[in-house]
Amino acid sequence: MSITVYSVLMALLWFSVFTVIFSFLMRYNWFVGAFNIWTLVILVALCIFRAIVPIELPGAIVLRSYTIFGVIRDGLYFKVFTIAGLDVTVLGILLTIWALGSLFLLVRLARRYIGFDLKIRKLPESNDEELARIVKEICHTDREIKIIKAKSITTPMVTGLTIPVILFPEVIISKQAVVNVILHEWNHYLHKDMWIKMFTKIICYLMWWNPLVYLLESNLSHILEIKCDRDVVAMIPDGERGGYFRSILEVYYATHKKGNAKAPPYSAGFARTRYERQIIQRFTIGMDPPEIKHKRLAYGALITAVVISFAISYLFIIQPASFPDEPLEEGSSELFMITPENSYLVDNGDGTYAIYTDGMYLGDIPSIDTEPYTQLEITDGNVK
Repeated sequence: MSITVYSVLMALLWFSVFTVIFSFLMRYNWFVGAFNIWTLVILVALCIFRAIVPIELPGAIVLRSYTIFGVIRDGLYFKVFTIAGLDVTVLGILLTIWALGSLFLLVRLARRYIGFDLKIRKLPESNDEELARIVKEICHTDREIKIIKAKSITTPMVTGLTIPVILFPEVIISKQAVVNVILHEWNHYLHKDMWIKMFTKIICYLMWWNPLVYLLESNLSHILEIKCDRDVVAMIPDGERGGYFRSILEVYYATHKKGNAKAPPYSAGFARTRYERQIIQRFTIGMDPPEIKHKRLAYGALITAVVISFAISYLFIIQPASFPDEPLEEGSSELFMITPENSYLVDNGDGTYAIYTDGMYLGDIPSIDTEPYTQLEITDGNVK
């Protein structure tokens, strides 16, 4: 196995394809309702896995591109300038920008989390005795839960990766809505949803330049909300299911005028989304879960599709190729078969490599990122 520029490009291509397909299917209630919520979470994880594991398998079939990938290769390895004898290419500049962007965003995320945590610690605890009583009745834990109620809070949410803090806006809602909000937020904390969201945000910042990764993040956040709705509905009597979803609507209308800002990745909001379609889908699936016939067949089809898709994504790899300036005739002394058995590379120490086939020096090459060079043994020295 190896990692090359082209295996990374293929990983990004397949990640984009899988994300678009998954996001398209998430728009349909029958798809969301057909499978267990954790199945949808695993599908998101597989999309991320394809992006962060850009390996090229030894038996991968090479599809040669004589146009687009050749242009991409030439563009990436175009020398922009030289510093201290080191050639700086377009690829080097892009990788530097990528790394610096990710570092900046990750450091900013860490600072914001620390700043948010310090701010929460300084805020006074709510003196709402009724709210405190409801929290104590619902959250059966020996751990002290801090409750903060303020006008600046835009939506009910639970925050804290280790120590739970419940944030409540200064809005007028029914007692039953308060109970359902606390049930919802406490289930987020119990199931470590903030950890999942935080990890996803880190992946987003590692791939900050790809807009599709934020689409995948939005879908995952929506899935976690549906999962939490199902967990809460399973805890309450069947006759109160409608009341729970009315509570979502009540909180949504009571808080949407405060703005539609996204909750931090280390927290989980109750009824806040930038897409009204997702709120409607939560209602539809929660109140009238779609009945899917032949569920085993659906799972079998899904697993088969995932296995085949992943196999294809790793089975093929596109690499640039070009025709020789003059056609070579079969049997010509200029025609060589380069294989790991009869060829090897010698590191020249200046960024180039000498290639030998059957003990004969063929020439120097500037890059070994393509087949068949990635499979050849590299030795030290400069023997010609």
